[in-house]
Amino acid sequence: MKAICILFYLAISALLLMMVPEAIDNPSSQAEAILLLNYGVQAMVLLWVSVFRPQRLYLAVTAIFHFVFFAVVPLWEFHRPSASVNIPRLVLADEGYYGAVMLGALICLLVGYRIGIYSRWTVPIRLTSARIITSRLPYGVLFCVLGLALSSVGILIGGGPGILFASRSEFSEQAQNASSGIYVIKLTLIAAPVAYAGILILNRALVRKRVPQQTWIGLLVYLAIVAVTNNPILFARYWTGTVAGAIVFSIFYRRRPAAFRWIPGVAVLAILFLFPFLDVFRHSSGASIGERIRHGRGAIGEVLDKGDLDTYLQYAAIASVADKDGTDKGRQIMGSLLFFVPRAIWNDKPEISGAIIAENFGYTHKNISCPLLGEFYYAFGAVGATLGYLIFGILIATFDNTLVARSPRHESVIVPLLIGAPFLIFLYRGALLNAIAYCTVPLAFYSLMLILSRFVISNFVQQKRGQLIFRQLPESNSPANRTDTGRMGSR
Repeated sequence: MKAICILFYLAISALLLMMVPEAIDNPSSQAEAILLLNYGVQAMVLLWVSVFRPQRLYLAVTAIFHFVFFAVVPLWEFHRPSASVNIPRLVLADEGYYGAVMLGALICLLVGYRIGIYSRWTVPIRLTSARIITSRLPYGVLFCVLGLALSSVGILIGGGPGILFASRSEFSEQAQNASSGIYVIKLTLIAAPVAYAGILILNRALVRKRVPQQTWIGLLVYLAIVAVTNNPILFARYWTGTVAGAIVFSIFYRRRPAAFRWIPGVAVLAILFLFPFLDVFRHSSGASIGERIRHGRGAIGEVLDKGDLDTYLQYAAIASVADKDGTDKGRQIMGSLLFFVPRAIWNDKPEISGAIIAENFGYTHKNISCPLLGEFYYAFGAVGATLGYLIFGILIATFDNTLVARSPRHESVIVPLLIGAPFLIFLYRGALLNAIAYCTVPLAFYSLMLILSRFVISNFVQQKRGQLIFRQLPESNSPANRTDTGRMGSR
């Protein structure tokens, strides 16, 4: 099986590389040579983690992202520069400096990951208050009901059930007319509660050896509701992909861990050739995708012109701005971490990082991606980028250690970690402010579930158990009789 898996990944790597034959025949510059070196290193990392460490989910997602966005696509862009990306070719053909920094940062991330693995660090949280919701399936239904209730409130606030299938332009108009944080409201109330509750009860059902048929039917119905309330029409593709990935990861993590060997390869092909075209759910275009490909631009040209895989370009762009104007000493990252602070209190609060790229390169649209590596570079330069990735490597190793340990003490954090693994692609791609905002809201809801479990449901269950035990006691063993008997004996 491992041999077949190795051949599978070697075939994918060779196929993607052969799509730019001119790069193989005669590398035209030092920049392209470094891109080829990046491609080889990241292809080996992807192969190693997929075949030999299939249950290291966070490392696998890291390998998927860097192989696609920082290896495959940069080589394609070098020979087929997209006309829709308004970044000078000089930024891409930078004599390999930004590519070398990227490779150094990736190596530091792997070093940090190895440090975390050897240290055997795990998530230090012991949320034993989650015992009720993770040990008894019926109590998970209560959180599904809570999720549906909050989702219904969010739909009503958003303007009715039609909001679930409003196009991106229609929703933008509603958000502007409302002049409020409707976007945050829809994510908070419509999507996150339903998704978290569904994934939670799915994990509990998968843990049990025997689950009644009616439970599976009810779970499938609820997961259908999760799909509707987290659909790619209303929400960003990264959020919808996170929910779908968390469901897939939960199934394989609980029942088929060995199947993780094949997921990275399938994910690479899906991100390259499927993800860029998923915006057909949100936008309409005059010509079909097939027509545009047949008119001579080719599949690669169509993928690049979509602008969804421009991470390397955006990283080079933000890095060039930092080299030109100087770093901001972490101010941009601090603004992203404190996204919830209103501008009425913080007057000069930084904008989203993509706006910096837009202002320097003449974009009209400011809400664009800015990769995590670019955030570190803009904050502290090349040294900050490599050190930031080193620390981040230790962090994801801690998460992987927690998942691999499969300790009952960590059961309450398994669900957030399974959701966080596919979400990691969103975080790597950026912008950091958007990623943190999307991450904070679901975690807040999960914390609410834990609080309810600890202080409401747990106390209620204990009271009911006490009453049941008291009713089942024989009359001679009741507390009152035992007291009377003791008094008589003492006399």
